[in-house]
Amino acid sequence: MTIRRASVGGPAGQQTLVVEAHADQPFHAPDLMVEAPEPFGFGRPDITLGGGGHDVTLRLAVFAGIGGAVLSDQALTLTLVDGHRAVEHYLTLGR
Repeated sequence: MTIRRASVGGPAGQQTLVVEAHADQPFHAPDLMVEAPEPFGFGRPDITLGGGGHDVTLRLAVFAGIGGAVLSDQALTLTLVDGHRAVEHYLTLGR
């Protein structure tokens, strides 16, 4: 499995994190865990499978508490799991 791309969009308080991934073996029950600095939190992913189950797009609501923080330019750790498979990916959004 590989995480191909991650992006964030929307205004402060209404942002969505979008993660795209690919696997040689089709996905069965993908899930995504996101680690980010305070004050950020994330909703459960909305999952869309494509490419015969080999591609997945996960969309997560971004929660930033009060203060209007935006997720852009933040360092994240993404952990994509699917059954017994897992992959971890580190990135800084916007770079």
